[in-house]
Amino acid sequence: MFQILLEAFTFCLAIFIGFRSYAKLTLFHRLILFQLMVYFSVYILSYCITLYQVTHHLTKNNQWLFNLYLFFEAMILAAAASIQLVSKGLKQFVYILVGLFFVVFVRQLKYNGFQVFANFACAAECMVLTVAFLLVLYEEFQRLDRGYLRSPVVFTSLAIVIFYGCNAPYFSFFNYLQKSHPKASEFLFHLIVDVLSNIRYLLLAISFWLIHKNQNLKFQDHAK
Repeated sequence: MFQILLEAFTFCLAIFIGFRSYAKLTLFHRLILFQLMVYFSVYILSYCITLYQVTHHLTKNNQWLFNLYLFFEAMILAAAASIQLVSKGLKQFVYILVGLFFVVFVRQLKYNGFQVFANFACAAECMVLTVAFLLVLYEEFQRLDRGYLRSPVVFTSLAIVIFYGCNAPYFSFFNYLQKSHPKASEFLFHLIVDVLSNIRYLLLAISFWLIHKNQNLKFQDHAK
């Protein structure tokens, strides 16, 4: 229960600060905020689907919904990374990585069907987003001589890199663990995914807050 409340708090904090700063957000950060809202919508829809299935004594299965979400999540976040990147070469590299993800996604769905979670595609997404946002970090560090801790892009990129980079190994074995060791899988999910989610939301909240703070400082300097 504590973990659920903590994750709800950090998520709501990121959303609240994000919307409070919405007018000051660049397209990069608006896409990041949009992805959070898409996740929230899918989470609510998943709960409703499961409730309907239980009420009508149907087999519980909402994996198709998360397969859909997986694709849109990858596209939204990859688009954010490509928009933020300045180098045309790095942009093209991200496009190639997204293409590789799409190949894995389609092949796994073709092999396992839409009702089985595409865990290898999820692991591929994690690796693609990790590399894409490491490139964003690289460009941001190249652009800034100092003051990294005042850069919203740095905190946003760290949030993505830490969350998806650390989740990749777990989701590589997700379907195997769910089938052969469900209790271990549930334990690892709470240990890895839930903890990383809190770190991600806190870093995003800091990022949105920095945008709001930096814009206010610019306004005050201009007023002087």
